[in-house]
Amino acid sequence: MSVLNCFVAEDRALVSVDTCMAPISSSNAADLARRAHGSKLLALPHANVVLAARGEMNFFNWLASDLNRAVLDGYDAMAERMPSLLEKNLEVFMAAVAKPQGVDAFPGAEIVMVGWSRATNRMQAAVWKCDHGEKASRVARVASWMASPNPGYAELPAPPDSAERMTTIARDQVELLRSLPVAVAVGGRLLLAEVTRDSISIKTVADLEAAA
Repeated sequence: MSVLNCFVAEDRALVSVDTCMAPISSSNAADLARRAHGSKLLALPHANVVLAARGEMNFFNWLASDLNRAVLDGYDAMAERMPSLLEKNLEVFMAAVAKPQGVDAFPGAEIVMVGWSRATNRMQAAVWKCDHGEKASRVARVASWMASPNPGYAELPAPPDSAERMTTIARDQVELLRSLPVAVAVGGRLLLAEVTRDSISIKTVADLEAAA
């Protein structure tokens, strides 16, 4: 489990993730995650694209590396290639990583791509999701913003168009996920990427383990 949030405007986009991680075969994810951290957000600067994920991080890293090796220039070309890369990497991941560790069903992953679209002349974002046990991904455009998981808001708050609003939502998400009966790897620090037509910046904006 992870925090994965995205805000998209015409000329800028924000993506935030937490940093706690646990191996696919971990038997005590919550305890390990307090000590283990990693990047669930990766930049492809040559294309001015940011990728971020929640769920299975080994799969995400394989996919991001494959996308980089595809030598594609820009969001539009990468978004078009994603379905075939997802299908290929899901098969390879299950055979090479998951099944040798005794994991027979895909653990699940949610992957966001954000970047400047030359075709539409504005920022765009899409999210590909493959739930636990599924063998295919489905895609949706992020029209304005998304918060995954939804912290259980009865009414959606104001769009997370700033570091402060991203942090507020992330703290609610961590609280929700840690209240579940199943131990999950979530929390740590909150990373925020800002993407514009010509730039990518990434920084830590909050310590999710500290009191608000």
